[in-house]
Amino acid sequence: MKCCKCKAEIPDNSRFCMECGAEQSTGKTCPTCGNELPEEAVFCPYCGHKQEIGTPEPSQTSVQKQKDEEIALFPKRDPSNKDFLHSEGYMDKTGKIVIPGNYDSAYPFHEGMARVRKEYEGKYGFIDSSGKLVIPCQWGYAENFSCGLARVRNEFFQEGFIDKTGKLVIPFQYLPACVSDFHDGLAMVTDSDFRNGFIDKTGKLVIPYQWRDAHDFHEGLARVKNERLTDGYGYIDKTGKLVIPCQWKLAGDFHEGLARVWGAGDSNIGDGYIDKSGKLVFVSEHSCSEDFHEGLARCCDGFINKTGRLAISCNATGDFCEGLARVQDGWTNKYGYIDNKGQYVIPCKYGEADEKFHNGLARVRGMVGSENVYHYIDKTGKMVSLY
Repeated sequence: MKCCKCKAEIPDNSRFCMECGAEQSTGKTCPTCGNELPEEAVFCPYCGHKQEIGTPEPSQTSVQKQKDEEIALFPKRDPSNKDFLHSEGYMDKTGKIVIPGNYDSAYPFHEGMARVRKEYEGKYGFIDSSGKLVIPCQWGYAENFSCGLARVRNEFFQEGFIDKTGKLVIPFQYLPACVSDFHDGLAMVTDSDFRNGFIDKTGKLVIPYQWRDAHDFHEGLARVKNERLTDGYGYIDKTGKLVIPCQWKLAGDFHEGLARVWGAGDSNIGDGYIDKSGKLVFVSEHSCSEDFHEGLARCCDGFINKTGRLAISCNATGDFCEGLARVQDGWTNKYGYIDNKGQYVIPCKYGEADEKFHNGLARVRGMVGSENVYHYIDKTGKMVSLY
């Protein structure tokens, strides 16, 4: 068979091209550029276009991501509110204020809700996309909604979870840093002996306190260490079964079917990637590799593809998202953005820049006229609005 990207001859049923590293398609093509797409592509790895037709049945995560993208609202200072410190509201993609700025802090929308904070009360609450304060500003701290629940903190420094009506569904019983947000329907919790387990969305302990180090679930698996910390990291499934033995000195979460690992047992394997069966897929020659996003993983030399080869040489400071990745000029320390071919789409001219584009916009700090100010840009680098 031939590679869907570079057309090189590769073995039949290959998942990745050994020449260019492109993931092989199941027949779906991008309606914008015409290139064949990987099976679960949300964005085209060639032109960055968001796929809206011909996609397979989406996962719960991708469905929620699509819903978040439908709420294209962005935090912005409301110039009509002269109380500058308490003037954050929301704009649409054109820069128009659609939710008046009445808050000290306004955060991006997640699962249809956005965190807001009132300075005078010093408390957090949540608004919906119409701007209605659905959950009053009453919590000492709050995280974004995830899997339909948000982690909140009371005046006694205890944390629990509320639903989207503001109802407390998991009581205040956890100290900060002893409970995580929900991922894949489960949240990591820690007991008084510093062992980790997992609760479901009712608060029931479904995976017992037995791991000395545990992390959130991603793509159905969570990395853990057992009582013998010297054994290294392994992975459990959502039933708590150890499906990949504890053997890796360092390990990351699964993204796009692969997880970063380093050093098994007495070996010196570095910057390798395993699949969900635990099989070592490849070892990269490039150190400091990160998770895969849109088919590419950041490393110290730029970005590698899914064969471990260097696909883009650059000073990468962000992962690919919506077809673009943040990079930094080593001489000026300014930030810009490249596409997945390594071409500079937005020059490195910003002192600060969001790591990722969100719904087509990124917030940056740079010169607008004679002033160095925060503002939003689109994916061509055009200024949309002041922040």
